[in-house]
Amino acid sequence: MPQQGALDGRRSFAARKPGLIMLMMVGTLLVPALCTVLTIKRPPPLPDNGPDISPYGYSVSLFLWIVPIVVILTGLGWRAVIRERRAIQWRAAMATAGLLCVVSTGLELLFGARFFAFANARATVGVSIRVWRGHIPLEELLFYLLGYLAILLLYVWCDEVWLQKYNLDDYADVLRRELRSRPDTARKEMEGLVRQIIRRVAAVGVVIGLLVIVMASSGSPWPQYLLFVLLAGVLPVVVFWRIAERFVNWQALSFTLFIVLLVSLLWETTLGVPYRWWGYQREYMAPISVRPWFGLPVEAVLVWALAPGTTIVVYEVVKIWLAARAVKAGL
Repeated sequence: MPQQGALDGRRSFAARKPGLIMLMMVGTLLVPALCTVLTIKRPPPLPDNGPDISPYGYSVSLFLWIVPIVVILTGLGWRAVIRERRAIQWRAAMATAGLLCVVSTGLELLFGARFFAFANARATVGVSIRVWRGHIPLEELLFYLLGYLAILLLYVWCDEVWLQKYNLDDYADVLRRELRSRPDTARKEMEGLVRQIIRRVAAVGVVIGLLVIVMASSGSPWPQYLLFVLLAGVLPVVVFWRIAERFVNWQALSFTLFIVLLVSLLWETTLGVPYRWWGYQREYMAPISVRPWFGLPVEAVLVWALAPGTTIVVYEVVKIWLAARAVKAGL
């Protein structure tokens, strides 16, 4: 549990400098967005065989993730969290980031070339990564790695600093109170919750693992990406909802979702798809698309919409797990 002095520091930072925080947030989004837009030389549609009109556009656009990550970790009151390296929030954030990075990297190596196409090679630095049945640019791998980290840090920062007023008691706080009032019952409930998390994690892993095997072994095209997005994005939320919901800061979640959707409108629909930084293998997509957004597949919309909820539920479950272990070790 964070020390009271650090909590007061976070509150005072948000309370004393709200205008500065707001300006930093605007700049954090505006500066990398402006740099990305400046790589564009002419509006779409692109000629099939012509000079590149968005040199290094995809590479520069990654600063839409990088800048928020750096700003959050180096300022905005986050230093109070970093100073407490043993804090549950910090350890849970790092564990969740590591887990999501491993999963996203594995999936990109398996299905990056199957689901996506990268026709505008000059929009990247030219570093290609060998994956199953093809290649993907380095930027594609970094897009998901940095994206999950940015979403996670934004939520944790909102929960602990910017929207700390709506911060709910963590499981560690609740458990300590219950152990004082009814120790035997609380200890049994804690052990039961830990076993429940283990069983549900195993169940989610088995289902997603089976889906990966089915998709990898399938030789004929069908809407694999839609099924994968729905299972990977919705299944963890459904499975862990009853465990995590009472600890979620809904104001922080709604703010995070708003920012992610705002970024998606610039990144995906205004730049990425129109300028062919990436595209979609239509034979593996559902026959549903958003026509005003250059025929964007519905799967792309779902990824942006589901990513914050899935990331945050995973983070809250990891935080519960670590809190139970920490409290148990102190018994």
